Amino acid sequence: MNKKQLSGKKWILLFFLILLIGCCIYMRISYRANPLGYFTTDQGLDYYYANDYVRSVKAKYLLAHKDSIDAVLLGGSKAGAVSAEQLSELTGLNYYNMYIISGNFYDYLAYTKFLISKIGVKEITLHISSFETRDYDRNDAGSNMKTPAVVEGGPVDQAIEYLGYLMTDLTTVVNAYRYRAGKDPENADVLHTGAKTRKHPTLRFQSDPDAYVEDTVLLDMNKRLKRLFNMKYASKQEKVRRQNLDAMREIKRLCDENDVTLKMIIGPSFLTEHFNYECPSYYSYLEELVTIAGEAWDFSDFNSVNLNPYNFINYSHYSRGVAEHMLNIVYGLETTTDFGHIVNASNIRTYMTQRQEQFEALRRTFKETGTIPLNSMQDPSYFEWPSDPNWNLEGMEDWLDED
Repeated sequence: MNKKQLSGKKWILLFFLILLIGCCIYMRISYRANPLGYFTTDQGLDYYYANDYVRSVKAKYLLAHKDSIDAVLLGGSKAGAVSAEQLSELTGLNYYNMYIISGNFYDYLAYTKFLISKIGVKEITLHISSFETRDYDRNDAGSNMKTPAVVEGGPVDQAIEYLGYLMTDLTTVVNAYRYRAGKDPENADVLHTGAKTRKHPTLRFQSDPDAYVEDTVLLDMNKRLKRLFNMKYASKQEKVRRQNLDAMREIKRLCDENDVTLKMIIGPSFLTEHFNYECPSYYSYLEELVTIAGEAWDFSDFNSVNLNPYNFINYSHYSRGVAEHMLNIVYGLETTTDFGHIVNASNIRTYMTQRQEQFEALRRTFKETGTIPLNSMQDPSYFEWPSDPNWNLEGMEDWLDED
């Protein structure tokens, strides 16, 4: 071997050494940038933002604290309003709010397996809403919608996923730095409870409730009501519903076989959200869903609370005040007139018939008057929005009108 060959090998080794060092530096930068919040739990941060990879953040948090978590609230973004602390007080179990963005039954089933096999929970409260009838599986809807490898993959899958985020593309890393540099952790959601704090909309609402409701909750109301009361009962969601029901059977089986208590809540829905799903085939779907679960609390019908726009963050998410009273009703601390019904196999058919009658009465009112009378803040159906005592309007002037 001559000196030229030796020198050439040295240069090749040096090149790869420089490349390795560069990759390590870039991975370190990517780790600190924390694209989509993937490394939030690893960094020991106790906050996350709405657009973060919440599925992964929370799953890793659960694994890190599994010895102190007894039960989980599992659902879509609606369930983000529910207080884990209140659930813990009501049940005597240490609850965690495992809401995910765009909830779907694929994830509910995957997380049920994860919660039973890896976390060892004693109880799961499954929070259902209408959104699950749109898609059974949301894995292809975006990076933060994927079911994380820590939930349903093995060690190799987890390592590949982790490395993939360490080598996130440069544009995403730069944008992550900019995004987090301009965000205040105090305006983010707290990781150790899992619930959404919703500081921004709460303070906007408290500043001017009428303007907030008009601009946010009642947006496009007439258009949505026209779609609701003139709905063509298409069957495009039938496949999704069948998949949901199959997943629900598996969830119930897993819970029964592992002595895990399964509770189900069908969350509140403002009137105009119903255009997405309200039809006879949806009633049949709910009947079967409840029959599989054994029983459920349904808060999603046309009750006085759901006809009060002041109870909602927007047309598809209810407030923390509603969540608080909902739990008190479920656990017997409050009585109810029309908000909340416990349904099971023996009464679900009668209940759904009454719901359809309510719907037809509203349809007649809309056709006769062109509108639906809604309740106000002065009505007993309004539940005050609770807020953190440390929240105030100081310094909010520049972002009160933001979305």
